Amino acid sequence: MTARKALIILIVICFFVPQFVLAQKQIPIEIDHNGKDAIGTRLSYQIKEGIRRSAGLRLALGDEPRIVVHMITMDIDLPRPGCASAAAYTYTFMVPGKIEVYLNAGMSICGEHRIKTIAESVVADIDRLTTIMSRYLQK
Repeated sequence: MTARKALIILIVICFFVPQFVLAQKQIPIEIDHNGKDAIGTRLSYQIKEGIRRSAGLRLALGDEPRIVVHMITMDIDLPRPGCASAAAYTYTFMVPGKIEVYLNAGMSICGEHRIKTIAESVVADIDRLTTIMSRYLQK
């Protein structure tokens, strides 16, 4: 192998492989659920399951930088507890022990038959935020 071929192979490895690896890396996500209502608990579980199924997202481990979904839920159908809940979400980027930056917020009203739909919507919001962040970080 000539020195020129070796240099070309080295350039390809240095420039294209890291970008490919970064493109394949899963973004860590934490779901911080605060609420004791049945619908909210099931919604939190379905969001986590959506993250586990995602190719680009995963649940955060340890003290790694992550996107955090702060989620507060409460029962809103007092005559019939467990039928509907209100949910409020705040999306942040956090480096544990250093900084937490606000990204977005949202809310929803969720009944038993809309849990999966709303969970899919939250996971889609997370995916959209990670896509926007990666565009800015790669510039």
